[in-house]
Amino acid sequence: MRFTRRLATLTALVAIGALVFGTATAFALTPEPMLENSYGQKFAGQEVCVQCHATAYDETTHSNFARTAVEPTEEDMWPAGRIGAGESIVETEVAFVLGWNTGLREYLKWRPDYYDNAAGPIRMLEGMEWDPALPDTWELALAGIEEADYGCSQCHHLGVQKNGYAPTQGHGAGSEAATQTSWAMVAGADKAELDTWVPGASIQCERCHGTGLEAAADEGGHWLTQTKIVGGWASDRYGMAASKRILDSGVCGQCHGTYKSGSNIVGYTPDTTLTAFVTPYSVAESYETPTRFFPNGINKGMKHSYYSEWTVSGHALRAREGTSGAFATEYNKTGASHFNPSTSILCNRCHTGEGYLKRKDVEIMSDWVESTANAGYFGQECAVCHVSHGAQTDSGMGVREPDVAGEGSCTGLSTDNASICEDCHNWQNEITGGTPVITTNPTTRVVSHPQREMLHGRQLFEVAEGEEFMPGAKCEECHMPASRSDFPDQTQLPRYANQSWKRYSHRMFIMEPADAESYGLAPWGDSCSPCHAGETQAELQANIDGWQDEATALLDDAEAALTAARLRTEAGTAAGTLLIGRGNFNVKAVQQDGSGGAHNPPYEQAGLEAAIRLADSVGGDFDIVAPGTIFVNNRAAIAANIMNGDASDAAGAAVALERSTGGGWVQDGATTADENGNVAFIVAPAADTTYRLRWDRSSSNTSDLYSDTFTIEVDKFASATTSTITKTSMPLGATCQLKGTVTPFGLPSTVTIQYKKGSGNWYTLGTVNVSGTGTYAKSCKPGSKGTWYYRARYNGTATIDTSFSPARRVVVY
Repeated sequence: MRFTRRLATLTALVAIGALVFGTATAFALTPEPMLENSYGQKFAGQEVCVQCHATAYDETTHSNFARTAVEPTEEDMWPAGRIGAGESIVETEVAFVLGWNTGLREYLKWRPDYYDNAAGPIRMLEGMEWDPALPDTWELALAGIEEADYGCSQCHHLGVQKNGYAPTQGHGAGSEAATQTSWAMVAGADKAELDTWVPGASIQCERCHGTGLEAAADEGGHWLTQTKIVGGWASDRYGMAASKRILDSGVCGQCHGTYKSGSNIVGYTPDTTLTAFVTPYSVAESYETPTRFFPNGINKGMKHSYYSEWTVSGHALRAREGTSGAFATEYNKTGASHFNPSTSILCNRCHTGEGYLKRKDVEIMSDWVESTANAGYFGQECAVCHVSHGAQTDSGMGVREPDVAGEGSCTGLSTDNASICEDCHNWQNEITGGTPVITTNPTTRVVSHPQREMLHGRQLFEVAEGEEFMPGAKCEECHMPASRSDFPDQTQLPRYANQSWKRYSHRMFIMEPADAESYGLAPWGDSCSPCHAGETQAELQANIDGWQDEATALLDDAEAALTAARLRTEAGTAAGTLLIGRGNFNVKAVQQDGSGGAHNPPYEQAGLEAAIRLADSVGGDFDIVAPGTIFVNNRAAIAANIMNGDASDAAGAAVALERSTGGGWVQDGATTADENGNVAFIVAPAADTTYRLRWDRSSSNTSDLYSDTFTIEVDKFASATTSTITKTSMPLGATCQLKGTVTPFGLPSTVTIQYKKGSGNWYTLGTVNVSGTGTYAKSCKPGSKGTWYYRARYNGTATIDTSFSPARRVVVY
């Protein structure tokens, strides 16, 4: 069988990659470079790297891609192709099978005329794929099998140089640089031996960590291996160990990007700047280049475009780089950001890549001293969110774990963050344990990036804690749509039966259903449809539009109400400041959330309605109607109209009735004003009582508004007492009787009989009980001759007032 030497070399490579090594013994290596290309770049090769870093290699997220080129075997279904249609390819024509151990396979065709053809020694066979899960099935394009340039070699092999591009200055100049494609060779090897480039096959360690170009011993020389690791061992412009240059997104962008021009990324190594090799699309061009981007700015390719989207997004801000220079991203060049990394370490923990990784205790930052002076050279680079080693997932690239309750951005919280996005997209008040900034000034920034709080229904004033509007949904599921995905349950394509082929957008913009529909994307290509398969894109868009329209209208009303409130007299008081400040906060929170009210429609709308109520109540007043007097034990109604500061009805106002007692006030009842601002209380005071109304305009006592006091006097029912006397004249020593009735009367009650002689004073003769029929009687015996007078005084009850009967005269002779 041919390929004997090549197979032996590749087999050794695969075997090394598949081994699980223990802890390596430290020793100095001085290997000769395994590969050298026309750029003059030398590569030690991962066979050298794994001698010390076997575990890291085995755990890398690219480990599968580093071991995917194998010789064709019997299991690869020979002959391959649509035999009945006359299309096939035989084993001897295939140089390598790509996709080993990944589920899908593609084939590379060997070109023996390579040396006379600038296209390279192998070509990719497009239009045919085979899935080992369906061994009897081929997926073939309608156009049949086609040969294509193996452009994948730029990333899947070390040391490749693309045809027609001269080496970049600083990388040396090979004789064939500008005339043909060259492949990395063992130094000094004969090009006729095609197998000599195999050691450079796959995504090897040096693709990300740097070339094996000799490093000076006094710079560390990567422990004398001669391997130049991401710029060397000395400190560089970042003010930190140069090995941290691995954090630069350009390391990933060399493969995960599509560019405006300059696709020759093969000369790039991590000790250089990617933009010296390629020209990314600008932020403006991302909206104006229909061949590459959708009108909403999301990249159309959705394949190797992650870096292209990242560099035009806010995550790409390198705050210390300014708007120009080799390390300024496309987002930097817009000058859109106001962030100053010298301001606050707390802010740097999210707004800079260094600060975030230090907070997450990432090993590479262990020797970096956190300060406001040396952060901001990195933004939210690829390596800030993604983990390249030790975090394998089914989806390929690992993502860092979000903060958990009580730690990091969850300090003081009892719940974990639902997504890594929530580590930073939260209002820092929850982290610091501080209180909201309350201000009446509409230009003061009182809240920043409160997406986590809005999503989970927290932090707005005068609103009950809410719930997640879309429980279980994570930020990335909406903001990183897989617009070019194939979902097997919807596409019914058998080749994807064992995996979903997802390419996630890194622009962090949602793909609205209506946009997706107008751009011609499949129904699952927007941010909503994958979770709402039962609804049409039009229906889903109508939901979003409805939420945002409602929020916009409420925002307009709230801002108008706050503007009017600031002009009222009460605005300058402690109560007015609190009311306007809290309303202002709710408005700012919804605005800064940035979703237009779509993150949590019920909660955000409730917060804006509360802002309107707070603002309207400034300068409010009461119009009270209450009786001045009532009869004891009768009930009385206290009614009031609660008026806002603009004289409108304060619908929904929380009002309490307070009663004066013992030098203080006690609450007698509470209610809520109806839609016309009306409230009513029923009272039954037993005695004269002073009242007032209290309007609880917020949850703080500072904003309570009190009415003027008013008193309800309590009167007893009047009584009438009659009297008669049995004798009007009688001799001394005789007896008469004073008797009569009481109307109304209560039991028990008494009548006091009084007497006087002539024009003298009244004296009490005695007390008698009122009978069950309201009558009384008392015997009277004057003690001397003359004119005597008798009368009855009804002593009353708790509800019936006192009264006197007429005086009756008796002449004693």
